[in-house]
Amino acid sequence: MTELRKTVLTDLTDDLEINADGSINIRLGDGTTDVGVNTDGSLQSALRTKVCTNNETDTPLGAGGVFTGTPGDTFGYASVLVTVFTDVASAVDGLSIQFSKSDAPVDWHESDAYTIAAGAYKTFTFQPVDRFFRIVYTNGAAPQTTFHISVKFHSVAPKASSHRMGDDISGEDDATLQKSIIAAERPGTAGVYTNVQATNSGNLKVSVEELDGALLTTDDDDDTDIDGLDSVRAVASLYARIDADTVKPVRMDGSTHSLQIIDYDHHEIHSGSHYFISGYADLAINHVLQFTWQMPNTAKWTHWVWEISTEAEALWQVYEGGTITNPLANALTPLNNNRNSANVSGTTMRYEDHANLAGANGDVDISGALLIESGIAGAGKDAGFSDRGSELVLKQNELYVLRATATAAGFVNFNMEWYEHTDKD
Repeated sequence: MTELRKTVLTDLTDDLEINADGSINIRLGDGTTDVGVNTDGSLQSALRTKVCTNNETDTPLGAGGVFTGTPGDTFGYASVLVTVFTDVASAVDGLSIQFSKSDAPVDWHESDAYTIAAGAYKTFTFQPVDRFFRIVYTNGAAPQTTFHISVKFHSVAPKASSHRMGDDISGEDDATLQKSIIAAERPGTAGVYTNVQATNSGNLKVSVEELDGALLTTDDDDDTDIDGLDSVRAVASLYARIDADTVKPVRMDGSTHSLQIIDYDHHEIHSGSHYFISGYADLAINHVLQFTWQMPNTAKWTHWVWEISTEAEALWQVYEGGTITNPLANALTPLNNNRNSANVSGTTMRYEDHANLAGANGDVDISGALLIESGIAGAGKDAGFSDRGSELVLKQNELYVLRATATAAGFVNFNMEWYEHTDKD
């Protein structure tokens, strides 16, 4: 037995190292000291790390220059750690991490790619997806003055990367994929947890069933900032958008508790885009009170209603698409229903009292026009009245012709109102 021990020790002489404290190190074939035997007989262990010189460089690259490493063997290692620094931004996806199943012949495949920012000292870790590893780095449009890449193989996987809590995370940062399920304890059933669900669109499903009274606070004003609601005013509060950044609470009538609303055309009055004309004419029999009304060639369309009342019988007509032969004698300036607004109508209106129908047709040709509205107002001793309560949206860049023909002499009153609005579709 003693002779056997001597023989073994003799055969291992080149692979043994006796330390000053009497412990023994066993050398591996590559000459590194990985395993030692302590004086109490226990084994010493060390985590292995190897520098991959095949893929290191500190030589700056020219504009568009490329560094290509040579195969580094990752066998026996759990992770590859790459560190990069450059004073010039790389090309898009300039840092390419590639693996091959063999080194002869090589069959390189890219597993990851990153764009490196100028002045960034970046560290990335990768699992060896195949045995042989290399880096291909492509510089950006300017020559580098400082550049280095270092690579280490580790026997265990270190932490992927670290960030301060206050730092923004870039899409080029190293990251580890992690998926989680959110569960919450079911009310009234202690110890039973239910997975939180998502909507059909993939958003977190939320249902407010109760609200802690401590959350109810008083706001200093009626405005609420879209970017961060400054208070919770009430459980059932409704808010409506005023502009891109602000919403206001929808109000209720104190007496009836009904919502306070205004019609949309009333809203247009407040907005300063609601206009009107009104007036009267004393028409002799067979006279024709004629208007021409040109719509602007813009996406701001006219939404129109009107009223007409007559002392005696009169025929009224609305044509779409007439042609002006002679401009009518009188210009009409539409007035803004909001007298504080400086906005002006984009339409152009003129009028004239013609002695007969032939004179009206001589100034405005309606032979190719479309008659879209007509009627008789007034008969006998009774005064006449006609109106359109539903707004008519007039065609962009179209001419409209409005006529009142006196079947019997008498006064004609007219009132037209409209707002000019860009369609949201």
